[in-house]
Amino acid sequence: MRSLARTVHLKQIDRGHQSQSFLRQRTIPKLDNVYKRIAKKTILIQHTMAEVRDAKDNDLKGIAACILSSGLFTADEIGAVPEMFKHRDSKQIWLVAECDNTIVGVSYAGSLELTDRSWNLWMLGVHEEYQRMGIGSRLVNHVEERLKSERQRMLIIDTTQKEDQAGARALYSKLGYDQVARIPDFYEDGTEKLTFIKRLS
Repeated sequence: MRSLARTVHLKQIDRGHQSQSFLRQRTIPKLDNVYKRIAKKTILIQHTMAEVRDAKDNDLKGIAACILSSGLFTADEIGAVPEMFKHRDSKQIWLVAECDNTIVGVSYAGSLELTDRSWNLWMLGVHEEYQRMGIGSRLVNHVEERLKSERQRMLIIDTTQKEDQAGARALYSKLGYDQVARIPDFYEDGTEKLTFIKRLS
């Protein structure tokens, strides 16, 4: 009887361990998903507190890191940023979105020569961990408001038909930009130039 009782007891313990293991296997992924949702929500809350401001001289390192993280620019384009930033002037608008002392978004617009108050948004990049949270929209809106306050007439944005720019194209359409031109093979063979515009005044 002792032996049988011991055997039954051990089986019960084993079943208990298996049950606990099964529960852990089912619970841990659920907890992981909960933690991910909490982290995502935390970032969403943070982005609403992100400050959009004019870029300063000591922002260059953060700007370069943000643009690199965005995954939208080539090595040549990223390499040209320091020189462009150092020689910025009153005909350009450089803005950054900053959260917890980290630059999480960048925009750069410039006045187009030989035009009547037309501008081009040459660069818009958001750190990969902060994308699809409205920061890009906020940067574009700030550029637009600045230009409207200065009675500028039009903002132009160029992009491509490539898949990695699908989010950018959707954003521009959402913000009221109209696609008015498509130039095949503009940047290189197989890469089109798509031009979006928005009248500001």
